[in-house]
Amino acid sequence: MATIIGTDGNDILVGTAKDDRFIGSAGNDTIAGGDGSDIIDYSDLGQPVMIQPAGFQKGTVGTDTPKDVVETLIGATRQANSIDATIDATNVSIIADLSKEKLEIKVAGSTRFAVAVKNFVDVTGTNQNGIITGNAVDNQLSGSGGNDIIRGSAGNDSLNGESGTDTADYSKIDVSSTIFIDGTLKKGGGLGTDLLFNFENVVVDARAANNTIDASISSSSPFIIGDASVNANLETQSFIINNLPSGNTAGFTFINFDNIKGTNQSDTIVGDKQKNLLFGNGGNDTLSGKSGNDTLAGGLGTDTLTGGQDADKFIFTSVLEGVDIIKDFKAVEGDKIQVSQAGFGAISTSDFSYDPLNGSLFFQESRFAIVENKPIGFQANLDIQLV
Repeated sequence: MATIIGTDGNDILVGTAKDDRFIGSAGNDTIAGGDGSDIIDYSDLGQPVMIQPAGFQKGTVGTDTPKDVVETLIGATRQANSIDATIDATNVSIIADLSKEKLEIKVAGSTRFAVAVKNFVDVTGTNQNGIITGNAVDNQLSGSGGNDIIRGSAGNDSLNGESGTDTADYSKIDVSSTIFIDGTLKKGGGLGTDLLFNFENVVVDARAANNTIDASISSSSPFIIGDASVNANLETQSFIINNLPSGNTAGFTFINFDNIKGTNQSDTIVGDKQKNLLFGNGGNDTLSGKSGNDTLAGGLGTDTLTGGQDADKFIFTSVLEGVDIIKDFKAVEGDKIQVSQAGFGAISTSDFSYDPLNGSLFFQESRFAIVENKPIGFQANLDIQLV
């Protein structure tokens, strides 16, 4: 392999008919690799390298122009090297996978070609549909135009779908994820926390347990969320934020989630056939578990709880939270009412009583729930658990 080194001026560098290595330096250089598998190596440049459609920008020391396809491009060591595929053309798309050090460029009607890219951390896509995958460092990944798929990985990343209908894809990270209402996504296993912007769809790993939608921080993000409430449905994979400060609503598709935590306002939260944890938080919430062995906790407010099929738990942590309505308690299915012993100050289940005439449940003299379906044979000492 021939090694070709330019000066710090503006050079024209021409390779051989075999494999060549061009050592990047300052200046506005023109590089023609010719035949063979060629490498442009900016490892020692000391400036961040940006791959652009027309050439390679080298920080403040120049821009190189390739005259033919480069098979491998190595970015500067310890620099935030980036790929910026922004272009006005409507026939160019990319697949960039930093974890595999691979950039594929496709021009409609022509053959797709691939370039090995090493030491790159940030990517901006084209105005067409693209696929962008990060690596284990902190990435900034932007879809630009088109309907893009941006795949998160380890690291504290920033993902921006920009225009189009875009998907943040965490389906293969092998850990659970929690998406917060402000667009923060926390990855389990210490993989990091990402910031998501302008995505219509979020997909997490179905193999991981306890993937969670957490809208409970809305009161701490007043300028972003305000007094928002949510309609969240795991069965239809729909997540809608109501009452945004702009007066509008925002709708998303959240795929492969198991649990939901609501806002401090009145939410509607629906589970699916999995084992769901549904927590209303504040407000007068409506919770429905559907099938599966679900856990429903209304939190503060007067909440309506429907367990659905299978063995469900209805959670009460304090007698001061409000009087909730349980729509469908069924002991025969294994349903239980689970009460915090410390939160209630209870000594035993003998502190609780049930009025079969109206379905009211009492702790001492304080009513904390109404079992609306008034199940025959309900017994506080059997159907209430102290934890």
